[in-house]
Amino acid sequence: MEKMETTSATPKPRKKNRIKKVLRFLLYGISSLIIIITLFYWGWILSGSNKWKLDIDRNGVKIYSLKFPGSRVKNFKANFRVNCTMNQIIAGLIENEHYEEDLTDWAPGCVAFKVIDPFNTKSMANTVMYEYKMLPLFSNSEIIMRSQISIDKQNKIVCTDVMAYPNRIPLNEGRIRLSHMHNWWKYTPLENGEFEIDYYQDVSMGGLFFDLLINFFGAEQNYKYMSEFSEKLNKEKYLKVKYDFVEEWGINKK
Repeated sequence: MEKMETTSATPKPRKKNRIKKVLRFLLYGISSLIIIITLFYWGWILSGSNKWKLDIDRNGVKIYSLKFPGSRVKNFKANFRVNCTMNQIIAGLIENEHYEEDLTDWAPGCVAFKVIDPFNTKSMANTVMYEYKMLPLFSNSEIIMRSQISIDKQNKIVCTDVMAYPNRIPLNEGRIRLSHMHNWWKYTPLENGEFEIDYYQDVSMGGLFFDLLINFFGAEQNYKYMSEFSEKLNKEKYLKVKYDFVEEWGINKK
């Protein structure tokens, strides 16, 4: 009697085993990605030359960036010239208390504005709050800033120190508030009637995502703002403004 050859059927992989393999692959993949991002993040924080680098030199506007070891966000500075008077410059700093329709020019992305401490000639300072609409899934951001104007009467150089003032009033519900900002402006009058403007930016919105936005797009955003600076100041409403204290300084009269 002949023996019949039999072949054993190869067992089919079970569905559960496939799911386990997929889950294991995803777990390893996500873990590896987290490790890579963490290493990159800390590598970025520890990096930095601690030297200013020229990022943009275009149409008379120079934008520099600085990354120093231990910082998450680049600092930026700008240098450019404008053909205007000191009255116009001061108006651009403080007249937004009255011209809220210009917010989109002076503060792109701003959806609300509030004067907390109006400008006065004794303190030469004011405190205002801007609210910015953020990306979807993020709460709107509030920025409270105090601007202090000072003058070197010997050299006729005017400076504006702008700092975050997050605890000036209670936080509004459903908002986040910027806590770190220290910017300054220096306005140097030139013999030809122009002003040389130096600007320094040290700001952090907080959070990895917003830090990345500043690092990648900060130079271009600063260039756009500075390149339009003269156009903003030469609006008719700023041409008409006169301040007694500016006249007393005797700077750049036209």
